[in-house]
Amino acid sequence: MMYEDLGLIEPYRTATNRRRYSQRNVRKLQVIQQLTREKGVNLAGVKYILMLLESLKQGGVKPPEDLKQVYELYSEII
Repeated sequence: MMYEDLGLIEPYRTATNRRRYSQRNVRKLQVIQQLTREKGVNLAGVKYILMLLESLKQGGVKPPEDLKQVYELYSEII
């Protein structure tokens, strides 16, 4: 999967190498889809934005207005 190759998600693998997605993975995929479909961001940009959102949360800084909805979704899993 492309998201897995880019390191955006890491699903659990069974003994038979099947992917198992956690609720956290599903939520993260929803955030990724929102960024790509609604905001027009490519996957390299998504990876960068997710890193920035994590830094904002660690620093206790509020996100920009246009990323507030994405931040709220993503902050529940980081």
